[in-house]
Amino acid sequence: MKIEGQEAYEYLQTRGLSDDVISDAKNGISRLKSVQEEEVSEFDEVALQQAEAAMWKFYLEWSAIARHVIKDGNLLRELGFKKRSGRRTPKPPEVVVTAERAFEAAPELPVLPAE
Repeated sequence: MKIEGQEAYEYLQTRGLSDDVISDAKNGISRLKSVQEEEVSEFDEVALQQAEAAMWKFYLEWSAIARHVIKDGNLLRELGFKKRSGRRTPKPPEVVVTAERAFEAAPELPVLPAE
């Protein structure tokens, strides 16, 4: 089904697209094109600390919800909400001895007297 031109516009109107929505979008685009950077005169340390505290509070709240809702341990670990339990201990490396090495023709070392 291929919709073109006027048919597409009529279909979009049934989905909520109106002339007001289009004009609002055009106005928003023109405002974005004309936005200039605001000059920040001073750095507000208190505002920064308040913002960090609010972000931390939000993180603690939603992370608790995530831990309660998500039951998959691997997913929780990937999201940073769960550490490895440490129950699995790594296996020690296997040492395989194939044969003893003998030096039959090795010269004897002199024994030094103790002082």
